[in-house]
Amino acid sequence: MRCSIADIDKIRRILTDDSVHVPVYGCRYNPETCRDVAIDAFRDDRIIVLMPNDTAVFIFSPYSNEIYTGHSFVIKDGRGKKAIYGGKSAVKWMFENTGCIKIFGFTPEYAKHTILFNRLLGFKQEGLLTKSLTKDGKVFDQIIFGLSKGV
Repeated sequence: MRCSIADIDKIRRILTDDSVHVPVYGCRYNPETCRDVAIDAFRDDRIIVLMPNDTAVFIFSPYSNEIYTGHSFVIKDGRGKKAIYGGKSAVKWMFENTGCIKIFGFTPEYAKHTILFNRLLGFKQEGLLTKSLTKDGKVFDQIIFGLSKGV
């Protein structure tokens, strides 16, 4: 499940898929620079890249020693039950194979499918960053979701 630099082409395929990011942020990784972005994740051994299946990548970046931010990238063909299983597997892997005790992230208020995905994985709303994201000239809030080990 944990990726290495040898998985860079698989990761790149997911990160540059047209269905990734477009619904949430209105953009996607540039295929020309995506390989470099993914390689950067492997330059810091504290960043954990997990690929529970061929349709999803989960990247966990350290916020502090035991606290990580989580980022999910799931292509359209992997959404639904496959994404939920992959997400739960990735979270379980983090809690069982690292010193991680909490994972959190920020979700735009308009990303209804991502909000539901977070909740189905067991994440709880823990806060709100008001007026903290812009898209198409509009300002939006971001919901802070978190999940602690053992909960």
